[in-house]
Amino acid sequence: MPVLDVIDRLEAAIHTIQKMGIDVRREWFVPGASGMCRLGKQHILILDQSLGPLEQIDVIQSALAELEQPPRKAA
Repeated sequence: MPVLDVIDRLEAAIHTIQKMGIDVRREWFVPGASGMCRLGKQHILILDQSLGPLEQIDVIQSALAELEQPPRKAA
């Protein structure tokens, strides 16, 4: 798969999640620090820049799947 196609897919995935009102922050972290978090009522997706584009796409897809699940009730 050509690199530009992967970059285009990554940018499209970021655009999709931003349209849902989710702030996307791209930072350099230790591997494994990417994912969805909440600050108050705001969802934030943190993408580790040390990950490759395909791995970042996987993080975004996982975040989208997490958002599609119904909220859990507190115990």
